[in-house]
Amino acid sequence: MATPSLEALLVIGIIGFYAQDAMLLLYHDELVFERVAGRWRPSPGGLQWKGRFLFVPNLLAPWRPLLRGACSDAPPVTTDAPSLDPVLKALRPLRVGVTLLAALLLVGVPMLLWRFPHPLALLALAAAIYLVALLLAVSLWRSRNAFGIGRRTTAWLAFESIACPPHAINLVRKLGLRQRLPGDAMSMATAALDAPALDRLKVTMSERTQALAP
Repeated sequence: MATPSLEALLVIGIIGFYAQDAMLLLYHDELVFERVAGRWRPSPGGLQWKGRFLFVPNLLAPWRPLLRGACSDAPPVTTDAPSLDPVLKALRPLRVGVTLLAALLLVGVPMLLWRFPHPLALLALAAAIYLVALLLAVSLWRSRNAFGIGRRTTAWLAFESIACPPHAINLVRKLGLRQRLPGDAMSMATAALDAPALDRLKVTMSERTQALAP
């Protein structure tokens, strides 16, 4: 069996770091909402692993924010959850940045290694990758108040983005997951889904709850 080349291992490593960092493990009563075309599309995750449920976002759309919240059996209570409009506005430059970074890492690196693996070309691509990661970190620091995160958390996310650029592709998702839902999770799902899809979701959530019952 042939051993993969160093170039292939590099590409596999980039994709692996990115995909692993994007995955979420949900509890039985949790939903993830992915923003698609201006709407929050809910998902309960899929495969079960160690009592939790694996959710993998669309890896070809790193610019889509995510939200996460638990469904409650209690009737929805009116809360003063802040509007997400300031967060979505602050995310705009970051969404552009993660899209560019994904193109450089997931398309640029494989294409360059395959078609023109010249040291100077690779050095220029690496410089572009780290420059975009650095700009993401700077934009994050400037917008930290809009995301409601402190200096320490911002510094850690910025450091992670620069130290591991494949993880930086998920920056928009990570910031979204730190936000509160703008309403009750099941109410949001009801507003987003048609009747058949909503019924399937309710059946899935009910089955998970019953499976955990003593």
